[in-house]
Amino acid sequence: MDYFYHATYKSGNAVTQSLKCNFTLSPYSEEEVEIMTKNNQIRQGDSKSMFKLDSNLIIAKSNNLQVMKLTETDIEEIYTIPINDQIVSILRISSDCILEKAGKPMIGKDPKSDKKAQDFLFVLTAEYNCLLFAHDHKQGIHCISTGNIQDITGQKREPPYSVFLGSNGKYIGLMLYENIIKVIPLVKSQNNKIALSNAFNVRIRHPEAHQIIPLMEDDQPGSSTLAVFYQQQTSRPQNMNQTSLVLRVKKYTLNMADKDIEPTSNDDQVDLESSTTYRIKELDFGGFLAFDPEYIHCFRKRIKNKIISKKLRKPMKITAFNSIDQYDPIMRKTKDGQSLMRYLFATECGEFYLLAFNLENLHLINGFGAVNPLEANQFMIIEFLAHKLSSCSSLNYLDNGFVYYGSKLGESMLLLLETENTGHKDRPYVTIKKQYESLGIITDMVIKEQTNSKVQQKELIVLGGQGHNSHISVLRKGATLKILQTIESLPMLNKNGIFIVNKMILLSFYGFNHLLCLHTEKTVNDLSEDVTIKESNYLESIQIDPSDQILAVKEVEINQERLQVIVSQSFIKILKNSFQDLAMEFKFDNGLEEINNTSIEKNMILISSNHKNLYYFDLSSVITNPLGLMIPNSLKQFDYYISAVALSEQASIGYVAFWDAPYYSINVIDLQKMQVLARRASIGYVDARLSRDFHKNHQTNTRINEEEEMMQIDTESTQMAMINNMNDQFPCLAISSIQLVSIGDQDQIICGLIDGRILSLIAQRDMLVRIIDQPESFPPQLNLMFSGELFQDSKPDVADALWNIRPNRLGNQQVNLRKYDSQFGKLIFAQSDKPAIFYQRRGELTIQYLNQQDIKQANNLYIDDLNLIIYENTAGSLIIGQIEDLLSSSLLQYKFEKDVTKLIMPDENIIMVLMEAPNFEYLDQNSTAVNNMAIMDVNNFNVLDSYDFQKIELPNCIYQFNKKNHPTTLSIKNQSVLVAIGTAYLDLEEQFPSKGRLIIFEIDFTRKKAVERHIEQINGSVQSISTLREDNKYLLLGVNLEVHLYSVTQRGQEIRLALLQQIAVGTCIQEIKVVNNTVVVGDIMRAIYTFDFKEQKQNKMLCESAHSNHSIWTNCVITLSNSHFMVFDKEANVFVIQKILLPVNDHEKFKLNLVSCMKIGEEVTKAVFGSLNIPSESVDASMAQSVTRSGKEKSYYHGKTRSSRKRNNEQVKELLMDQTNIVDDNLLLNDKDYLKLITKQALIELIKLQDAQQIIYGTSQGSLGVICQIPLKAYKILELLSKTMEKLDMNFYGKLSRVTFRSAKTESLKQEATNIIDGDYVQNYLDSEMKFQNTVIQQMLKDYNQEFARDIKGILEILKDKN
Repeated sequence: MDYFYHATYKSGNAVTQSLKCNFTLSPYSEEEVEIMTKNNQIRQGDSKSMFKLDSNLIIAKSNNLQVMKLTETDIEEIYTIPINDQIVSILRISSDCILEKAGKPMIGKDPKSDKKAQDFLFVLTAEYNCLLFAHDHKQGIHCISTGNIQDITGQKREPPYSVFLGSNGKYIGLMLYENIIKVIPLVKSQNNKIALSNAFNVRIRHPEAHQIIPLMEDDQPGSSTLAVFYQQQTSRPQNMNQTSLVLRVKKYTLNMADKDIEPTSNDDQVDLESSTTYRIKELDFGGFLAFDPEYIHCFRKRIKNKIISKKLRKPMKITAFNSIDQYDPIMRKTKDGQSLMRYLFATECGEFYLLAFNLENLHLINGFGAVNPLEANQFMIIEFLAHKLSSCSSLNYLDNGFVYYGSKLGESMLLLLETENTGHKDRPYVTIKKQYESLGIITDMVIKEQTNSKVQQKELIVLGGQGHNSHISVLRKGATLKILQTIESLPMLNKNGIFIVNKMILLSFYGFNHLLCLHTEKTVNDLSEDVTIKESNYLESIQIDPSDQILAVKEVEINQERLQVIVSQSFIKILKNSFQDLAMEFKFDNGLEEINNTSIEKNMILISSNHKNLYYFDLSSVITNPLGLMIPNSLKQFDYYISAVALSEQASIGYVAFWDAPYYSINVIDLQKMQVLARRASIGYVDARLSRDFHKNHQTNTRINEEEEMMQIDTESTQMAMINNMNDQFPCLAISSIQLVSIGDQDQIICGLIDGRILSLIAQRDMLVRIIDQPESFPPQLNLMFSGELFQDSKPDVADALWNIRPNRLGNQQVNLRKYDSQFGKLIFAQSDKPAIFYQRRGELTIQYLNQQDIKQANNLYIDDLNLIIYENTAGSLIIGQIEDLLSSSLLQYKFEKDVTKLIMPDENIIMVLMEAPNFEYLDQNSTAVNNMAIMDVNNFNVLDSYDFQKIELPNCIYQFNKKNHPTTLSIKNQSVLVAIGTAYLDLEEQFPSKGRLIIFEIDFTRKKAVERHIEQINGSVQSISTLREDNKYLLLGVNLEVHLYSVTQRGQEIRLALLQQIAVGTCIQEIKVVNNTVVVGDIMRAIYTFDFKEQKQNKMLCESAHSNHSIWTNCVITLSNSHFMVFDKEANVFVIQKILLPVNDHEKFKLNLVSCMKIGEEVTKAVFGSLNIPSESVDASMAQSVTRSGKEKSYYHGKTRSSRKRNNEQVKELLMDQTNIVDDNLLLNDKDYLKLITKQALIELIKLQDAQQIIYGTSQGSLGVICQIPLKAYKILELLSKTMEKLDMNFYGKLSRVTFRSAKTESLKQEATNIIDGDYVQNYLDSEMKFQNTVIQQMLKDYNQEFARDIKGILEILKDKN
């Protein structure tokens, strides 16, 4: 298949730019409106006067703008603006200079202040689109002016560009092309807002210009003064072999009327002392700063003379600069009347400083002549605030000492400036108030899958960040838990001793004879971060024997009266008036019988006892004895001990499991008559290997049922002795807990086993009711078998009454289940080694893990209506938390002082990573820092072993392969693993490194160490490594622009390499992949080359078979098949390239065709095969239901009854018979029956492929995305859906074409997205309003059809599950 679906899994948090402004309007509160009305500040009929101006922080991330609202102590997101292009730069445009009229209030002005006006927001994108945004109380955020300023000719500059607002505020200047400044005048529009006018170009005489800044002090009417910072070669360099450069700043005057620019006098030109100066900054009070990696230089206003230079703590580049104070030119002080003008700046290495100027010495800026050194030293002051922060990309001082610290390479932060030293070693004058997690530049990743039986959850291990923010991140899908409060110093709780009823948290303590009641100020449903305990007391109305244990506490409503039900081991008490008055009670007649299981639903109570009795109570028709005690409405004694009970939510039906019944059965009981309606045996889920051994020992006839995909035993040949011994053979299959959720006409049941496994079953409740109402229609005798056949085959409908969906494994310990209500519907909490939640999704209970480490060690847990979690941890504290999102991902990060760049996982317990010293340390000649390889424990990432490389040696790649075992070694577990690392010796004078090494280690898993086995000196940089043949007989190296082929000889502990062949390929090899006998080489210029490997040709074993004709800078390659390869390039595109296996001529023989492409928008740095989703059926590969003996895939009709499966199978056969590889586009548009048929077929195909692996990629901005292959029919339906949505959706910002944005672009190629669906766009259908969805369906089908709409939604939901 050449059709794909792309979607973003996790958006990156890389901040490229941010700014503070007054952008949005929000309504005044009722109190403010009342005060302003009294003061005549609210104008009658003027809705604008009802809104106030907000202080905002605007953050640019990739192609999204985040609009944040500033509060006194925090920032909160209020808008996200998606733009169909990458954001390059943003500017705040004040309305002061354009819109103000004499005698009239300015639009958006705050009535409380005449100095504050609403700002507009200018955005420049990568394709030179210019967008101007505004906000008003009616339309919200909208684009008021757009344009494109791309020139047909001209040499484009590399970002970052100089983008600035003219000092008079009436134009925007941009330097996008060499030697040209593009000017966009700002004018007043017809609707009294700002608009972008036609741009014009002015040419400057310095092609090596680095930066342009407007100078405020020198502006004249009708003109604007600019300072051009440029680089120029001297006429006669001292050394003829070197180029001598001088950096200069020169003034120009821009005349807006003449659309021309002229240089000022030569007196305004200065040669900067340092040739490494990279940035200049004008100061608010005149003069300017120049930055180089070691110094900050301050120059006078006339830029001729320098006042002072001050050295930084470490040589590093300053990447962000922002002012704290505002300068008042009249007072010649700050607007707060202070004499100290303060600025903040930060570096690429995470150093944070305060820069202050003493305005009492302001004469130094405007003066002439010699500078007094003492005054100069007092004039500019630098104070160190913090270091080891993220690499800084933007700074914004907000207010009240708060600073937004944005980072492109790591996590951004909200900081608080401290006036006194906090004592922190790294941050003496800064406190981190909030951190915004980021994966940074993703350099490598791997999917960790548990292959043992302990847990099933998958994790994505990601390497990212840079410098002090370098980290290993562990990403896992699950529900997010937010901790609200911790209560310390409590006595030891009983097992399952936490209950919640309305406003009360009830706690049952070991050895106490009362329940402790904790009252909250709010109801439990309204708990938030400020929850506090109002009072605490014991419920005197409830006397409990210290040896007794509370099993359940619940509030029910009977005849409009609220009753509280308490069930312990010895009694049932029904209370009213919030536990104050006893209404009725049940006790056993003898002191030996105890309650061991209970279930409460609505008016029903079901309990079981240690005497094998089952009791049913109906609170709507209570029966009492002469003593006034409750007696059960029905009861039954069984032959086996009851292990778990559960009540249906919709009928008087109970589900009962037994500890020692044959097959560990779960029985469906008619509670009124206490009759067994149906039975299911958990032995059907037994491990396939154990089953085969058991049947072999008992000489039974075992077979695999291909249709049902599970083990069956022919009961005719099964001896009774085997059934009686079943409990001894498989004790792990005993059911310890049952919970269920009634969905539609089904009871969806979750059974927890004592071995940590979870069984999901479904009871057809309507059928069970029919059995109750019409018992004569069904045979009384039940036929137990190991398969899904519960009843005689002559009655297939009865066989569907209770049947299995799938098993799951949660751990090795006994599974405990609890059910509760939530905003997500009914949820079932399950806990073994890990906690998990079953929630309703598309009419079915779906498992989701809970991402909270403490709950692994929880002793007691209860969850209330709005996802409130209260549990006791091992320290004895009571934790109150709340589930925020069921479908989120948790992110754990482990920080390192070195950059972690590459990793492999030799087994599930350890990882090997390559670590590089940060550039600012590595390039320091006095530094002892070296790069190294480290072996880490995958659970805590502690370093277990390390190997240091040489001083100038850079590790480029790492690759693992199996060591050739001795013939006597048969076990796969004993197979040794070899790890090869390729390096390069850095020499700044060389274009390509001329030396490198190949180092081969053997992993000692017992000692968790790497043992060096072989070192090979290489004439170049080893960029990539791979092996050929199953026995890894050959080794491939990508060395600079050559492929080296080696033979590998392994003799005991000795490894020998022999060079067989060298082939020059392209410009520089990025990656080598091998699929069968095809070698795929990724190059930085020609995308990929393919080579055929033929072992019989000794002199020429690698022969080039094909290469691509497009200029594509390859970052990484994924081999999809022998003939299809996916390429991610440096220009943020993805390509699928096909090799023609049966060429018809010599031209096609060497050609690779481009079959699919799309622009992702962010540069992909790593891609892997895999998925974080748990397969919809068994996750444990050893289970009998996972795969049949013949290797057939699992049935994709889970969640269907046997009879409905048969009906669906017939429907599938009918649909598949008409399936072809061609879809008629004309019929798809004009024949609605054909469209519905193709949609139905597409849905069935996707269901079948929903557990297939996909490609997960990471980007340079920290985003994670997925790409999966989809069938042709699904592609055609989604393509039609996308086009229909685009026709109807006219609200996309800036009206930038999504088609243009997603078009793949390189230096030699520009092509619209082909055969790849933009999932980020079509998934908006699911989040849109129902009105829009209905309109889309009507446009697609020319009519509305509910089944068609359901199929479209089903297709999107299946694909959404994959990401």
